[in-house]
Amino acid sequence: MNDILIHNLLLGALAIYLVTALAVPLMAGKRKLAGYMNLLGSLAAGAFLTAISYFSITGGAPVEFHALGVVFLVDAFSGFFLAIIAFMAVLSALYSVQYMEHYPEYSLRSYYLAFPLFIMGMAGVVTVDDLTIGFTASWQLMTIASYLLVRFEYRKPGIVKNANKYLVLMEIAWLAVIGGVMLSGATKLGASLHDITAALAEAGPVAAALFYGLLLFGFGMKAGVFPLGQLWLPDAHSIAPSPISALLSGVMLKTGIYGIIRTFFWMVPGADSSGQVMNGLLWGGIIASFGVVTLFIGTVQSMKQSDGKKLLAYSSIGQLGYIIFAIGASLFLLHTDSESLQLLALVAILGAVYHVLNHAIFKGLLFLTSGSVLYATGIKDLNRLGGLLKLMPVSAVAAGIASLSIAGVPPFSGFSSKWTIISSSLLAGSEVVFLVIFGIIALFTSAITLSCY
Repeated sequence: MNDILIHNLLLGALAIYLVTALAVPLMAGKRKLAGYMNLLGSLAAGAFLTAISYFSITGGAPVEFHALGVVFLVDAFSGFFLAIIAFMAVLSALYSVQYMEHYPEYSLRSYYLAFPLFIMGMAGVVTVDDLTIGFTASWQLMTIASYLLVRFEYRKPGIVKNANKYLVLMEIAWLAVIGGVMLSGATKLGASLHDITAALAEAGPVAAALFYGLLLFGFGMKAGVFPLGQLWLPDAHSIAPSPISALLSGVMLKTGIYGIIRTFFWMVPGADSSGQVMNGLLWGGIIASFGVVTLFIGTVQSMKQSDGKKLLAYSSIGQLGYIIFAIGASLFLLHTDSESLQLLALVAILGAVYHVLNHAIFKGLLFLTSGSVLYATGIKDLNRLGGLLKLMPVSAVAAGIASLSIAGVPPFSGFSSKWTIISSSLLAGSEVVFLVIFGIIALFTSAITLSCY
């Protein structure tokens, strides 16, 4: 019964997004009406996705089914991401109703066409159970729709160029993932993750190393891992309309996180340090190293920005670095021989997942409050802004709460997730010295974040 319910809810949500994308642009001449209809579609589909999240998290066994020629897998992990996608989509749709009045010179047809398709694509990425047909359809839908949203202000200098760069790099990321699957030996299109993993076990360590390396490159590009994130993320996030910036940073980047966790923790045909297919110690160390470099450099780069939205974009790289660091630390600790370190692996991955949720909320809030400032003043240059507390007290309080949270100041939520991540590495003690050093760097970087905001 639960299988049928989740099947119907997911297909129903996808259908609502598709109908919204087809119908709302037809009424784009009445801008407010189009905004409210887009909000209505987001609410309806979001309710379906939230129900899926509830049933998958509380209902136990994963649900796998075939539909539209694609294999879908809905479990507690994908349900968690569906809830984030649904929540942020509704907030951004609500915000768009008034905010898009900021662009009277632009038609909203492309905006309200691409908005629901973007959400639909992200929902597909976290529920399809393959890395070829279903993954490609979802990834391309997410990428092309977000490209249309990023280039929305196409008349401004540099917008189209930066949007095109974003599109090219996302297609390179997609090719990396597809290339990794081909190297795994699972040449059958539509092969499930389980089938790919089985093929990987027969492919040998060299093919496996290429597989994991290419997937880390592809999903790392999407997640903004250093140095890949610097190639596209600040430019794309800063030029998109603010509700889309909130979705890009708060939600879309997390599809890369989802891909890394799903492949490195679920697709493991063998894991030890003595020549089997997947060396968890090696890959955990690599991912943790990329994470700590990403969190430090992204945060430092954000301090140098005078453009408010670019500051938030570089900060997103830094915050995603905390999540990547925690994933790597967890993978490494999980494959040690110490039971106490394996328990710390659980703490680290819980911190990563918790920070996924926190970052979606406080970074989405920061992009929306920056959009409110831009809407009211027409200015993104922080050197020209100030004294708005009396004029915009609600935005000021919201930005203050989000800033304290992202900086990890207690008792705000960002402190809880960051400290969970950092403590898991510090508690490794003398047994894993490099993780302790990484944890100290992460702790120091939180102070930089506070000074930045």
